Amino acid sequence: MLGIADFGHALQQSIRLEGAARAGAQVALASPYDTAAIRTATMAHLAGWELTANGGDVTFATQNWCQCATNPINPANAFSCTNYHGNCPDVAHLASVTVSRPYPALLLVPLTSLRGNVELRLR
Repeated sequence: MLGIADFGHALQQSIRLEGAARAGAQVALASPYDTAAIRTATMAHLAGWELTANGGDVTFATQNWCQCATNPINPANAFSCTNYHGNCPDVAHLASVTVSRPYPALLLVPLTSLRGNVELRLR
């Protein structure tokens, strides 16, 4: 029974992190380079949890990059969105918002951290 409660607790926290990442991604659609606004929207969905910079255990990251739209989405395929003059016929501007938190399992769930992540194409 305790294992079911542990799994439910991990699932609830994962859903909360995913929702927070989605809230940050909604702001990133309008202002992809406004990291402070993205962070504020993300953390608003995590009431009671604090960023590691503020003494808490939540890690926040956002990233913007451009790549050829024909390549699989991966920051490793990135190039500068402002200085690109290459042979790519269709440039995709992408962003990602990631929120993670360590998970202290009560009993059986073999997790050490939980993560919410959203990647989106801006254009």
